[in-house]
Amino acid sequence: MSPVTADAHAGNAAYSPMRIRATWGGTSSVAEASKVFGFSRAKGYDLVRRGQFPCRVLQVGRGTRVVTASLLRVLESGEPEYNPANG
Repeated sequence: MSPVTADAHAGNAAYSPMRIRATWGGTSSVAEASKVFGFSRAKGYDLVRRGQFPCRVLQVGRGTRVVTASLLRVLESGEPEYNPANG
């Protein structure tokens, strides 16, 4: 099991893929998605800034949203889906 999914599986059952599918919308906050992966809100935003958050994120105005479908793929595969490089 990869470090990404190991952290997620070590957490609360509230963050299981089945529960996320049933209760989350198309995007979520960086803070909530960070909890799924077992790290703090601050660490999540740091990873977003560096382009290393384990799943795809969207810049929406001045905010940042995490793509729920990408988060689920990462949880199930264990392989991160980083945002493509800006350029």
